Amino acid sequence: AGARVDGHRRQIDVALHGPARTVAHVLDEKPLRFLGDFALSPSAIAGDAAVHGKFNFPLRKDLTASMVQVAATGTLQKLAISPAPRGLTVSDGTLTMQVDNAGLSATGTATLSGVRAAVDWQEQFGPNAKERRKLVFSGRIAEMRTPGFGLPDFRFLSGPADASVAYTQQAGGKGEMLINLEIADTAVRLPALGWTKAPGAAGTANLALSFDAKGLQQIDSLS
Repeated sequence: AGARVDGHRRQIDVALHGPARTVAHVLDEKPLRFLGDFALSPSAIAGDAAVHGKFNFPLRKDLTASMVQVAATGTLQKLAISPAPRGLTVSDGTLTMQVDNAGLSATGTATLSGVRAAVDWQEQFGPNAKERRKLVFSGRIAEMRTPGFGLPDFRFLSGPADASVAYTQQAGGKGEMLINLEIADTAVRLPALGWTKAPGAAGTANLALSFDAKGLQQIDSLS
């Protein structure tokens, strides 16, 4: 770590290498409280982290998080989060991250509730950001009757499918999940609509689901 004073401000350059849980504890200390927006406890996080960060802030006794300018890059290896938000479990994650006062960007791969997935995670921290969170992941689901992946159970589907899921959350807690499924290897049985399909026939399924802070509210569209 290094530090310097420039007028009435201080800049600290710090390199953190070690357990991700320890790094999370450091980032969750006052005044940063970085994990507060994610409903995460440092004790839920495991893995290895390497982070390089710069912190610039005024020399004031009443320092608050909004006064601290942050710019950091890092990598996470063997990342595990349990429990994770929305009932997910995260394991064997490898992510490259960038974070500053405006937001966070992370890309990589992880196993999400049993499904190996490519992950693209974006957060907007600004008070005027309408789209607070966007998480896009894609992978192959082994059995759609019990999909994992943070998805609800689809009782009218059975067998494997390739899934792409985009989850967005607004500042007030409302959110939307857009799901695209490639179902060439999946069986479809929805007698009420007269929809049936055997494995081996090409097909796609698209769903839009609405959420609020309490969870799933409704299916907006299904095709």
